Amino acid sequence: MAEQVKAAREAKGLSQRNLSERTGIPQSHISKIENAGSDLRMSSMLMIAHALDLELALIPRQLLPVLKNLQGDAPSSKYIPDNVMRTLKEIDALESTTGQILNHFDSEDFSEAQVVSILHETLRELTRIHMSPAQAEGIQDRIKHLKKPINQLKSLALGYKIDAKSAGNYQTTLRDIIGTITPIASDLRDLRNRFFHGMSADAAVQRPAYQLDEEDGNHG
Repeated sequence: MAEQVKAAREAKGLSQRNLSERTGIPQSHISKIENAGSDLRMSSMLMIAHALDLELALIPRQLLPVLKNLQGDAPSSKYIPDNVMRTLKEIDALESTTGQILNHFDSEDFSEAQVVSILHETLRELTRIHMSPAQAEGIQDRIKHLKKPINQLKSLALGYKIDAKSAGNYQTTLRDIIGTITPIASDLRDLRNRFFHGMSADAAVQRPAYQLDEEDGNHG
């Protein structure tokens, strides 16, 4: 993998710094990846693949000779659009945060942890999509509503959980935050399913019900 990343980067005429700018991955980390000195996370691998006009795929070993014969025949395209790259970074950050939160749930928080676990899995799966700008916009619409409650949940789970339990309001606070996250996570999951089933670009940017409710509240 390290040799392929370096070869693809050089074939595109990019320096490590150029690739860093396109992916948001630190140049030092790209250097480690190319020298096989660092494990490559799936999200980082996908961002590098997008930036280098590559696709990641698992194929049967017996088909490798055929694939090698086809190399170089695929048409080149522009590097990944800015809003798609921005969306991938947002997904990566939320995936990391939800992973941290999951490690701090107590056994009695099973139902709440399940909501976050499904969201975490959905975010991970979204990084597998070779998304269009319209799809990225649809995901961004959902993500912007997730940031605040996810940060609140992180603060609760990793920060003041003990104090909240002592004050007797931990479960109430947790349920309130999860109640905000649940419809957004469900909508994001539904969006992911439609992407995987060839949803049209127009449907990606339709506003979910909770966004319309917020707008009605702002005008009231």
